[in-house]
Amino acid sequence: MIDYFYVNFYYFGCLRDNGQHVKFVPKTARISARKEAKPVKTSSPGFLRVEINPEFDGVEVYFPSKPSETTRDALKSAGYRWHSKKKCWYAKSTEKNLQALGSPSDSAEIDCRVYLVDPAQLATAKDISYRDTRTAEEIAFLEDVLQALRDYRKDLAARYGALDTMAYTRALKLERIPHWKGNIEYIVTITRHYSGKTNVQELRESFPGKERKKAFDRYNALLKQYPGIHSEMDIEKRSWEK
Repeated sequence: MIDYFYVNFYYFGCLRDNGQHVKFVPKTARISARKEAKPVKTSSPGFLRVEINPEFDGVEVYFPSKPSETTRDALKSAGYRWHSKKKCWYAKSTEKNLQALGSPSDSAEIDCRVYLVDPAQLATAKDISYRDTRTAEEIAFLEDVLQALRDYRKDLAARYGALDTMAYTRALKLERIPHWKGNIEYIVTITRHYSGKTNVQELRESFPGKERKKAFDRYNALLKQYPGIHSEMDIEKRSWEK
C-alpha cells in the first residue's frame, strides 16, 4: 500500500554492502517494508522506508533488518533515536533531519532481486524452513511492489486529469536544426508551460531545408492564431557550421 508524506518529496532507500553504504532515492511514494519473522544479517540489497508522523511532528525510519553498526552510529549522530516498540529510528520532522537521510529527487528505481536455492541442495530441515520463510517474505514484498505500481498508475491518471484543468502558458518556437552532411531541418513547436516546471509539447511540425518558406509561413500563421503567445526564433547558423 502506498502512503504519502505531508511534504513535497518522498524517500525510498536501498541498503547495500550490509548497510555500510546507504543510498537514498526519494520518490513519490513508499513501499511497505517486507515483514520478517526474525532479523536476518545479510549483505543482499534491502529496502527501507521513511514515514512522516504528523501526530508527533516526527520522521520515522524503518529498516527491513538490523542495520550495520556504521549505519546506526550515523543515525545517532544525526539525532535519531531507536523506538523499541515501533522498531524504527525516529527524530523530529525538520528539514535538517530529512536532509540527513539523503538528497531529494523526483525519481526512483525499484531493484527487485530474488535469490533461490535448488531444494535438492538443501540438506536439513532448518535450511528448508529458512528458505521457505525467506521466500514468503519475498512474495509479500513483490506483492507490495505490484500494488505500488498499480497505485502509481492511479497517480498518473490523476496527474493527467490535473493537467487538463491546470493553468498554463503557450510558447511558440521556430528552430533551425543542422544535420549531418549539411542537411537542414526547420522545426515549429508549441509548448505548454505549467506551474511546477511541467512542460507538454502541444504541436511539433518538421520542414526540410528546401521548405524553409513553408516553415516561416506556418510560424507566422500560428502567431496570428494565438495572439499574444510567447514566441522565439532560433534560426542562426551554428558556429561550427561551414
